[in-house]
Amino acid sequence: MIRAPAMAAMDYSDTLRQGVGQWSPNGKYLAGAQQNRLQIREPDSLKLLQVFICIDKVERIEWSPDSQLLLTEVARPGLLQIWSLRDSEWTCRIYEGLAGVAHARFGDSDTVLVSVEFQLYISIWQLQEGSSAPVARIERPKFAASGVTLSRDGCWLAMLRRPEGQDRLSVYNAEGKFGCLTDVTLSGDAGQLHWGPDDSTLVLCELPGRPPWCRLHLGRDRRRNVLGFPRKLWFLGQKNSESRSSDGESM
Repeated sequence: MIRAPAMAAMDYSDTLRQGVGQWSPNGKYLAGAQQNRLQIREPDSLKLLQVFICIDKVERIEWSPDSQLLLTEVARPGLLQIWSLRDSEWTCRIYEGLAGVAHARFGDSDTVLVSVEFQLYISIWQLQEGSSAPVARIERPKFAASGVTLSRDGCWLAMLRRPEGQDRLSVYNAEGKFGCLTDVTLSGDAGQLHWGPDDSTLVLCELPGRPPWCRLHLGRDRRRNVLGFPRKLWFLGQKNSESRSSDGESM
């Protein structure tokens, strides 16, 4: 006779009535929202640590990478609110007006990327005292909630764009005013992109529906050629592969 192994006893917490919830990246906090109340709790005991009152019902929350700021998308067109765990008196509002907010995310702990409706543009806000306008606006992102990524060292911002019905990969200088360093035309239907571990490579993934391919954009040493990133583009498919320069000429 085979006996099933005994199941370990499990303890359950009390039910928390919250619409949305998210763990902080460092695992030290649990954020949840009930109507317009943003609640911060200790993860083990669920002790309430802090409460922020938002201007309207909270629809989505996101932690900053350093677990010190919380971004809230609220049920009011074009408005975001950001809160600080270090300073409960500090608050920030970002208003995009009639363009509305399709999706907002942190680039790094001091930068917020806001996609407006209909992929008209992404505005880039730096969380500095006295700042009342975005530092840059990048037109025609391909997606509202994906297709944009900041390099690990915070120097470059890569984005998939689709102006005039053509996919493009654009790389911007994230250390300044987000000037465009390079703009590469893509022949396929790109779906997502990721930086390599050392920030010298970009990997692009195609959406389903075509033979799979992977594109690697290789950047040169930024100290020697900052404006030349990226210089080479590799197309890797099932049946063929070729190497092209960033201007599209075969090599």
